[in-house]
Amino acid sequence: MTLRQFLDRYSQEDIYMVEGVPKFLRKDVPMPKALLCEPLTKMLVDTVMWFSSGGTKSVLHNDDVDNINCLYDGKKELVFISFQRYRDKVTLDHPEGSYSSIDVDAVDFTKFPGMREVEYHRVNMTTGDCLYIPYRWFHQVNSYGRNIAVNVWWEHNLRKYVEALSQDCGDLSEDLTLNDFQIEVPPEHNEPLMGLNELLDGGKDEVVTYEVFEAKVKEDKFLSELITWTPECTQLVEEMFEEIDRNKDSVFTPQELEGLTKELQEELDEVLMDKLEGIRGIIIEQVAQLRESVAAEVAEGRAESYVELVKKMLDEHRTTIDDTEELAGEHGHQEL
Repeated sequence: MTLRQFLDRYSQEDIYMVEGVPKFLRKDVPMPKALLCEPLTKMLVDTVMWFSSGGTKSVLHNDDVDNINCLYDGKKELVFISFQRYRDKVTLDHPEGSYSSIDVDAVDFTKFPGMREVEYHRVNMTTGDCLYIPYRWFHQVNSYGRNIAVNVWWEHNLRKYVEALSQDCGDLSEDLTLNDFQIEVPPEHNEPLMGLNELLDGGKDEVVTYEVFEAKVKEDKFLSELITWTPECTQLVEEMFEEIDRNKDSVFTPQELEGLTKELQEELDEVLMDKLEGIRGIIIEQVAQLRESVAAEVAEGRAESYVELVKKMLDEHRTTIDDTEELAGEHGHQEL
């Protein structure tokens, strides 16, 4: 359906649009001023336009990116739940889409008992408002009246944030639009472990030991946010290797995957993706632990700078702070 066809039908039919901002419209969409910082503009990954006649309601979900939503027409009500505080209480029973079947207007506390302990926040938006939606915070959106909104998404990568916040923002014009920036999804977001795929599709004579396999996984950009390698990571990689080592001789050659039926190949792909999701879960938990630890230190005035403390912990591959550790200093102002 073309945009013109949608505009002719959306107010008479129960349809809505969720689509990347068309290139011909990007020059008419201002870049949110909060993002007019050169290092941050290099982390932009996507823009999405939401267009409806109103009355739409999203599921409770979260996103693995940071996000600013700008409302150009209509009203929205959003319900937020902190991921850092309540990640163990909110059930995403549809992990394939990072969403939950919880009805926020009538929560079933028998099915979702953890929700009894959850504190939530409501935000009302009107035309002209822009709202920051934090990385992985659970949220649900209700839209009223003709609704036109644009989301701008950027990578949430602590190492890149530390680097970006250590640099000068430059002198970008406040008149810049989406059209003035290169906005694209990094390849690793669409193809996790590309290096592993190359290994699996390698030459017939290539022989891969477990050590080579593990090293290939560790160097992949997919794991760039992993703060520290854990025994759980090792266990998951070992299980991945066992799956591809079909003849159980402790080495892998691409020949072992030749001749697999379509069903077996799909089953293998599903198992490998399940292990990758396990590693992704470890990354998410480590990032949440680090942010909790650093936020607590800054709030208590025991750390000089949020950014410097994050950098220190990343460099030391730590996610928590020892109670006896000396981190005295002035209260910092930077936040991630």
